[in-house]
Amino acid sequence: MAMGDFSPNWQEAFANYALTPRDALGASTLYMRSDDESKSRQLVDVTYTRLLERWTDRQQRELDHAVQSGAWQNAAWLQREHAFMLPQSSFWQDGADRLTAREQAMGMIDDFSQLRMPFLEPKRTRKPKVNSSLAE
Repeated sequence: MAMGDFSPNWQEAFANYALTPRDALGASTLYMRSDDESKSRQLVDVTYTRLLERWTDRQQRELDHAVQSGAWQNAAWLQREHAFMLPQSSFWQDGADRLTAREQAMGMIDDFSQLRMPFLEPKRTRKPKVNSSLAE
């Protein structure tokens, strides 16, 4: 596998090779530069990656129980929010049921742009602090 991210001030490349289904060795390089181009850093490293279980069996049972008892967010929470907040939306009538789950999620999030207050925007924003020594 190989990945890269390249911009004027940030350049990163990473490659790894799976030795077994659970183990991989890789190498990466990272170059970063300040916006004023006065400072830069480069990092080169070697990595070892091991696949681990995400959950123990006990944790998975507890998660399943939490979902079934309603203590954990339902998998359809975004669809429910969308239906509640945008009841007149034609998103589902326009064939969204034929899209992948990711395409549906991105489509619903985009559909939230119809709201007066964007769905993902913070409800309250912090006001910048005024430096008291400058205010005098």
